[in-house]
Amino acid sequence: MINFLLVATIFLCQSGGPLSPMALGGKLVVARTSWYGDECQGQEMAYGGLFDKNDPGIAAHRTFPPGTILKLWNITEGKDGKIEIKEAQVTIRDRGPNIESRDLDISEAAAKRINLDGVKALLVWVAN
Repeated sequence: MINFLLVATIFLCQSGGPLSPMALGGKLVVARTSWYGDECQGQEMAYGGLFDKNDPGIAAHRTFPPGTILKLWNITEGKDGKIEIKEAQVTIRDRGPNIESRDLDISEAAAKRINLDGVKALLVWVAN
């Protein structure tokens, strides 16, 4: 099993270029992330608009203001033992998650983009 903090540290050290999260400002956090889909399809979101599980840019958080941009990284170990990093960018457009032990909900499409199945701690860059 991958030591998440070790992998995150290696990743951050390797992403020090001019477009890296640290160079752009903002902050890095680890967020227990889950996804939502069919059960909310077509419902009005907290900040307006209808939820679409197929929109890979939708996210919900309890305290981040609407419009906050997040970059997500799902860091896993592949079958060959190599580290795999999947990433997605989402925008806070809804309030949630409703389960206290979770920090962030993303749309089903965003979850598919980063191979998120269930609940997992993800590395998240929160834009200013």
